[in-house]
Amino acid sequence: MPPKLLVSIRNSLEAQIAAREGVDVIDVKEPQQGSLGMASLDVIRECVSIVHEIAPQSLLSAACGEVTDWTTAVISTSGQLLDLQFLKIGLAGLANEQNWQQQWNATREMLLPTPSDSNIPKWIAVVYADADEAQAPPVKDIIAAAAQENCAGVLFDTYAKNDRRFSDWINNDQLLEYLDLIHEAEMFCAVAGKLIMEDVSRLASLPVDVIAVRSAACEEGKRTASLSADRIRELQQRISENAVVT
Repeated sequence: MPPKLLVSIRNSLEAQIAAREGVDVIDVKEPQQGSLGMASLDVIRECVSIVHEIAPQSLLSAACGEVTDWTTAVISTSGQLLDLQFLKIGLAGLANEQNWQQQWNATREMLLPTPSDSNIPKWIAVVYADADEAQAPPVKDIIAAAAQENCAGVLFDTYAKNDRRFSDWINNDQLLEYLDLIHEAEMFCAVAGKLIMEDVSRLASLPVDVIAVRSAACEEGKRTASLSADRIRELQQRISENAVVT
């Protein structure tokens, strides 16, 4: 099967655009707040409602910021997040913390206390390709922790939103090595990181499960610009044309 396309949206209008274009995975986040900036709970709720109405077949995910964004204060978000399939939270700033996995677990539990109903969002572990800049734990350590914690998948992204892209940090051979580890653990792999159209074509030819974009789906390729239906259609075509048939 070809990789799924994930498009990050920031508001209800963009939710309508992505849903009408039949995007496989619609991800709610606020790009002004960083790589994994969390949108407000009101925005998440509005976007979920719109996607359910227009494209109930689309999967939904949301960014929850970084572990370091949260405190131990009790917050009431679980009811607002249960209509999503996936959640993700970053590990920037935890490279030198020996107990980073415990902090990660505690924050995830705070955001989504485990109810008796098993039909709850699955967590996606986030690996920053530019781990040194992000001061995040090493790639293989995060993959191992994700497998141990029964995460559904692993997302590769870039922390610093500058001119450097995912491919500036991780080449095809390295990615294939990581893909083997992820798939052996029965998780899926998503790749993001300021991808351009050429990156999407290249990644579609690899055993990547999800290609995740924001800037590539926006006007003029700018992540803070408006979402473009035309660019979404081009992304879908690139994936279809370059996917390896198995």
